[in-house]
Amino acid sequence: MGATENIMRVLFADDHTLVREGILPFLKELAPKVEVLEAEDLSGAVSKGSSCRDLDLILLDLRMPGMNGLSGISVFTKSHPGVPVVILSGHYNRKDVNAAIDAGASGYISKNIGGVAMINA
Repeated sequence: MGATENIMRVLFADDHTLVREGILPFLKELAPKVEVLEAEDLSGAVSKGSSCRDLDLILLDLRMPGMNGLSGISVFTKSHPGVPVVILSGHYNRKDVNAAIDAGASGYISKNIGGVAMINA
């Protein structure tokens, strides 16, 4: 976890407010203290990410504005090396999963899974 105060810092970018709000309680289950930085597009995520150098996890929606396919993954693997970048998407197929992993993602989570499975992932 981040070195400051044992707070887990998560950057979560998704263009749907309802999705972000719905997943926040599950993210707060990951650690006693979780700080979530939210963005609704890649540009906002990059801006928030550049202001926080000690992120512990980056969650990106695969099909949000600015992602341009998988380009968002490489942006964060370069700017935050060693921080897991995980794709969260409503689109789940083998081609997308493999492409995301090949681009440097640490994981791929379908929005179709339940909350407990999300925490375990």
